[in-house]
Amino acid sequence: METAQFAQFFARQGYRTLKTESSHWYEIQPFCWQSIPYHRLVEPSSTEISQLFFKNFSFLIRYPSQSRHDALPGYIWVCDCRDYGLTALETKTRNQVRRGLEQNAIARVDFALLPQLGWELITDTAGRQARNADFAIQPEWARYCAAAAGIQDFEAWGAYSNGRLAAFLVGAKVDSYYYILQQASMTAYLKNYPNNALIYYVTKLKKSDHEIQVVSYGLDSVEDTVGLRKFKEGMGFSRRPLNQKILVNPLVRWVKRQKVVSFVTCLLRARPQNNFLRKLVAILNQL
Repeated sequence: METAQFAQFFARQGYRTLKTESSHWYEIQPFCWQSIPYHRLVEPSSTEISQLFFKNFSFLIRYPSQSRHDALPGYIWVCDCRDYGLTALETKTRNQVRRGLEQNAIARVDFALLPQLGWELITDTAGRQARNADFAIQPEWARYCAAAAGIQDFEAWGAYSNGRLAAFLVGAKVDSYYYILQQASMTAYLKNYPNNALIYYVTKLKKSDHEIQVVSYGLDSVEDTVGLRKFKEGMGFSRRPLNQKILVNPLVRWVKRQKVVSFVTCLLRARPQNNFLRKLVAILNQL
């Protein structure tokens, strides 16, 4: 899949998208733009940055840069091991994967089934992690599934425990990368290690494809997600450093002031499950 098709995937869900000279972009949050694909290093010109800030009314833009100047520490999760297998996993994870493969059947999932089956897993996962789901309502998730179904190189995989969907992921090939874009699971089946079995199976399968050089979990979260980090590391993924640029619109640079950070932090205390506020606080603390 080419980058233009990847941008189309976001546009079909209702996100604003934009093509500039150096990159494609989508509005990941209101007034916040992210370059895509996530692994491609870009260096937008001042004209492009002005276009994003002023013509498209953005508050913040984020992209992996070719330059270290004024860059913040950033990472992308990758598995680029040529011979990915059980030996690439940590010892404890290796045992969990073996048990997961014994207790789960891994198979492709039809996108037509995911709006209903996947939604149950998405809300269950969000509740378990004490956060809001990535999709506010089920129709948003249904639009995501419809957008993915209509574009080549998107696919869904599931781990079935006792005949029921225990975990699923949505993945897509972009350039020579295979991205794991969504993943969710049912708490009731975690004892059967469906996530471990699913990630191992799909990663091993994609690493055997000569067109795919890297399997990626995408950019590292701006939040401190220790548990998720340990899971990815155990599954043979590592954080590859990159130069991350997070630019704030010059007209609103007052947001860097500590009083504003404190105000947003107070809002987060009142709504601790709000994903946007959590990420905003994390970003403001880095600037």
